[in-house]
Amino acid sequence: MRQHVAQYSSGRNGVYFAIKQYVFTPQVLVDQMIVEPGKNFAKAGSLAAMFMVGAAAQVVGRAVGLGVGVTWLMSQKMREAADPKIRMRSRSLNEDRRAPVADEDKALV
Repeated sequence: MRQHVAQYSSGRNGVYFAIKQYVFTPQVLVDQMIVEPGKNFAKAGSLAAMFMVGAAAQVVGRAVGLGVGVTWLMSQKMREAADPKIRMRSRSLNEDRRAPVADEDKALV
Protein backbone atom coordinates (compact mmCIF):
# COMPACT_ATOMS: atom_id res chain seq x y z
CA MET A 1 0.00 0.00 0.00
CA ARG A 2 1.07 3.57 -0.51
CA GLN A 3 2.54 5.91 2.09
CA HIS A 4 0.09 7.89 4.23
CA VAL A 5 0.84 11.23 2.50
CA ALA A 6 0.31 9.65 -0.92
CA GLN A 7 -2.97 8.11 0.25
CA TYR A 8 -4.17 11.45 1.62
CA SER A 9 -3.29 13.37 -1.53
CA SER A 10 -4.75 10.62 -3.72
CA GLY A 11 -8.05 10.80 -1.86
CA ARG A 12 -8.06 14.60 -1.90
CA ASN A 13 -7.22 14.78 -5.59
CA GLY A 14 -9.74 12.08 -6.49
CA VAL A 15 -12.60 13.95 -4.83
CA TYR A 16 -11.45 17.32 -6.20
CA PHE A 17 -11.25 16.10 -9.81
CA ALA A 18 -14.49 14.11 -9.55
CA ILE A 19 -16.34 17.24 -8.43
CA LYS A 20 -14.55 19.36 -11.04
CA GLN A 21 -15.34 16.93 -13.88
CA TYR A 22 -18.78 15.63 -12.94
CA VAL A 23 -20.12 18.44 -10.74
CA PHE A 24 -21.31 17.85 -7.19
CA THR A 25 -24.08 15.28 -7.57
CA PRO A 26 -25.35 12.61 -5.18
CA GLN A 27 -23.74 9.93 -7.39
CA VAL A 28 -20.32 11.61 -7.11
CA LEU A 29 -20.80 12.00 -3.36
CA VAL A 30 -21.66 8.29 -2.92
CA ASP A 31 -18.82 7.15 -5.19
CA GLN A 32 -16.18 9.33 -3.53
CA MET A 33 -17.26 8.94 0.09
CA ILE A 34 -18.48 5.30 0.18
CA VAL A 35 -17.49 3.25 -2.88
CA GLU A 36 -13.85 4.34 -3.28
CA PRO A 37 -12.97 4.14 0.45
CA GLY A 38 -14.78 0.78 0.52
CA LYS A 39 -12.39 -0.52 -2.13
CA ASN A 40 -9.42 0.60 -0.03
CA PHE A 41 -10.86 -1.01 3.11
CA ALA A 42 -11.47 -4.23 1.18
CA LYS A 43 -7.87 -4.26 -0.06
CA ALA A 44 -6.53 -3.56 3.44
CA GLY A 45 -8.74 -6.31 4.87
CA SER A 46 -7.59 -8.75 2.21
CA LEU A 47 -3.92 -8.01 2.92
CA ALA A 48 -4.49 -8.32 6.67
CA ALA A 49 -6.26 -11.65 6.16
CA MET A 50 -3.41 -12.97 4.01
CA PHE A 51 -0.92 -11.88 6.70
CA MET A 52 -2.91 -13.66 9.41
CA VAL A 53 -3.21 -16.86 7.34
CA GLY A 54 0.54 -16.80 6.65
CA ALA A 55 1.37 -16.24 10.33
CA ALA A 56 -1.00 -19.03 11.37
CA ALA A 57 0.51 -21.40 8.80
CA GLN A 58 3.98 -20.67 10.14
CA VAL A 59 2.89 -21.37 13.73
CA VAL A 60 1.25 -24.65 12.66
CA GLY A 61 4.39 -25.63 10.75
CA ARG A 62 6.55 -24.93 13.78
CA ALA A 63 4.23 -26.99 16.01
CA VAL A 64 4.38 -29.93 13.57
CA GLY A 65 8.17 -29.61 13.40
CA LEU A 66 8.36 -29.62 17.19
CA GLY A 67 6.19 -32.73 17.34
CA VAL A 68 8.29 -34.55 14.75
CA GLY A 69 11.51 -33.53 16.51
CA VAL A 70 10.31 -34.72 19.90
CA THR A 71 9.07 -37.99 18.37
CA TRP A 72 12.46 -38.47 16.75
CA LEU A 73 14.24 -37.86 20.08
CA MET A 74 11.97 -40.31 21.90
CA SER A 75 12.29 -43.10 19.33
CA GLN A 76 15.53 -45.09 19.59
CA LYS A 77 14.80 -46.86 16.30
CA MET A 78 14.41 -43.59 14.37
CA ARG A 79 17.62 -42.17 15.86
CA GLU A 80 19.60 -45.26 14.91
CA ALA A 81 18.25 -45.12 11.35
CA ALA A 82 19.17 -41.45 11.06
CA ASP A 83 22.58 -41.76 12.71
CA PRO A 84 24.07 -45.27 12.42
CA LYS A 85 26.81 -46.20 14.87
CA ILE A 86 30.32 -46.15 13.52
CA ARG A 87 31.97 -49.56 13.78
CA MET A 88 35.64 -49.96 14.50
CA ARG A 89 37.96 -50.91 11.69
CA SER A 90 39.07 -54.53 11.38
CA ARG A 91 42.73 -53.52 11.14
CA SER A 92 44.66 -51.03 13.24
CA LEU A 93 45.68 -47.63 11.95
CA ASN A 94 49.37 -48.45 12.48
CA GLU A 95 49.20 -51.45 10.21
CA ASP A 96 50.60 -50.33 6.91
CA ARG A 97 49.65 -51.96 3.62
CA ARG A 98 51.88 -50.47 1.03
CA ALA A 99 51.72 -51.29 -2.63
CA PRO A 100 54.79 -53.10 -3.94
CA VAL A 101 57.34 -50.77 -5.46
CA ALA A 102 58.74 -51.57 -8.89
CA ASP A 103 62.41 -52.50 -9.04
CA GLU A 104 64.69 -49.80 -10.29
CA ASP A 105 66.39 -52.33 -12.54
CA LYS A 106 63.24 -52.90 -14.56
CA ALA A 107 62.48 -50.36 -17.17
CA LEU A 108 59.06 -48.72 -16.94
CA VAL A 109 58.23 -48.02 -20.53
